[in-house]
Amino acid sequence: MKTDVGECNVSTVRLPFDHGYGGTPLWYETMIFGGGDEVDQWQDRYATEQEASEGHARVVENLKAGRSPEDGRTP
Repeated sequence: MKTDVGECNVSTVRLPFDHGYGGTPLWYETMIFGGGDEVDQWQDRYATEQEASEGHARVVENLKAGRSPEDGRTP
């Protein structure tokens, strides 16, 4: 998935290998490119495609509303 929000590009992809490193498997990543130092290179990782899709939508909505991409994130 890829969504542009102003000067930010929000990208969610399936990773080529598990980034959970022995913990919960993390196969998906949402990352922000651009938008200034506050958000550029921000990332979050997810175990399932469903979580990744929901996370992508949350980040896009947060950026559109002028909020931090962290808002509403489940630890």
